[in-house]
Amino acid sequence: MQRTAVISGAASGIGAATAERFLSKGINVLGVDLTPSFRADDRLAWVQGDVADSNIWTQVTAELKR
Repeated sequence: MQRTAVISGAASGIGAATAERFLSKGINVLGVDLTPSFRADDRLAWVQGDVADSNIWTQVTAELKR
């Protein structure tokens, strides 16, 4: 089973460091951020948006189903 971590604020700071840690452990990352980074990694996907907006979670759920 492939594991995926959903990380808010993954484009910078603590969120980016957390995403890097998960990636280094072989875990896929779905980053959610207002300004996503476009770092190239086939185990990293992005949803651009504000986690306080309930509509963003529809996009996150769709991305997780891929």
